[in-house]
Amino acid sequence: MQTLSLHSDSAESSEHLVFLHANGFPPGTYASFLEALKTLGSISTLEHRPLWQEIAPKFLSWEVYAEDAIKTLRQEVREPVWLVGHSMGGAISLLIAHKAPELVKGVVALDPVTINSPFLAWSRLAFRLWPNKPKMIRGALGRPHDFESHQAAFEFYRGKRAFAAIADKELMDYVVAAHAPSDQGVTLRFSGEWEACVYRSPPSLWSKLRKLQLPVHILGGESSYVITPAVVERLRSYPNLQMEMMDAGHLLPMEKPLETAAFVTRVIEMS
Repeated sequence: MQTLSLHSDSAESSEHLVFLHANGFPPGTYASFLEALKTLGSISTLEHRPLWQEIAPKFLSWEVYAEDAIKTLRQEVREPVWLVGHSMGGAISLLIAHKAPELVKGVVALDPVTINSPFLAWSRLAFRLWPNKPKMIRGALGRPHDFESHQAAFEFYRGKRAFAAIADKELMDYVVAAHAPSDQGVTLRFSGEWEACVYRSPPSLWSKLRKLQLPVHILGGESSYVITPAVVERLRSYPNLQMEMMDAGHLLPMEKPLETAAFVTRVIEMS
């Protein structure tokens, strides 16, 4: 069952931010980034379905994650909130804003999954025809799930190119957030099966983005493999969206937590 978890509460501001995490990265991964946002007010986090539903389907529409969050927000918040989301969480934040705008004050999406239409159509077909063959799926399904300790997991990930731009502190935050104690030491909370399920079911956002009438700010990483130059050009053509870029990759809230938090703080305070 999904519920809001309070990360921090500040009397300095009346804003309420709800943070939605990326595929495979539980909220605790973002500790440095979220801590830097606390001057804005109350910061809550949501855990997506893969962290509380054990069995992963092969495919699941991202609309389901949005509906999970909408249900939770209807039950637990009294006023519209700012949604801040990274990657998958950014895309889900945009889906929520489209489906239930009365719950949302604005959206800040950090390198959200926004795939151009021709590639999206091909991706969906490929995942249906060869659900376990794409490289990202094989990587997710083959990911080690068990380690002797958090330190052993840290040392494993420290050598991976995907985490090269992330400092030790933020990498350990990820390791601790993503691995729970087990009989073998620690085990991955966000299973490879769930990670693969998320990859296989990318959303179509473009028609929904055009209809949004609340503040939407998007921050992309200049070296991101998700926000491509073609996607940036298309996003910038939408007059209802505000688009900026940062010298970072897809994992920008972990690579540059303070700079990313400064962007979020600035755009919310200006809105």
